[in-house]
Amino acid sequence: MRLIRNKQIADSISAYDFNCDNYDIFNQYYIINGQLANRYIETLENVMDLLPFFIANSKVGIRDNIPDSIVIRINTSGLNEQLGFMMLQKTYARQEINQFKALRGRAVRLMELIKKEYHLE
Repeated sequence: MRLIRNKQIADSISAYDFNCDNYDIFNQYYIINGQLANRYIETLENVMDLLPFFIANSKVGIRDNIPDSIVIRINTSGLNEQLGFMMLQKTYARQEINQFKALRGRAVRLMELIKKEYHLE
């Protein structure tokens, strides 16, 4: 940063870097929450309904022989928690999208500022 003499550009690069870090934080929340939501989804299915298909499977894909239409009982006791996780995941996704759009806009403005200051094309 010491090589950049224009204070406005140096400050803009620092601000952009800070915003990138914030974006990474939202992304990590989204990933972690998605992993937790997957654990809850697994508790909703009554896997005993799927056990015969898994036992009979000799293919590489773990669900290759499960029909497209099958009745699987649902453990309804965890539905409320699953819904809560899904709502939280939607919130994180929206925040991440908004952060990404803002970050992309800052990147475009920063590139234009650098091009103008250093006469680049």
